[in-house]
Amino acid sequence: MNRRLRPIFEFMTVQEKKEFIRLLKIEKEELKQELQQNAHLYTHKLIKQVLTDALDKWELEIRELEYDVKNNIGPISKDY
Repeated sequence: MNRRLRPIFEFMTVQEKKEFIRLLKIEKEELKQELQQNAHLYTHKLIKQVLTDALDKWELEIRELEYDVKNNIGPISKDY
């Protein structure tokens, strides 16, 4: 889990989490395609590892946010 983002998610409404999940899934698929199509361009092992780690972290965040949404975890509205 990305420890920097998790506290931010605690203040997001369930609806905002749903939207963030949708956007994160799109970004994840785009990065997957990038890695598949251009893997030969990433000659340095570290670059491939960083991108692969990003995919793993995004997948974990998606699962945790989906758990939050399923269990209705988060503020109902933004009452600042």
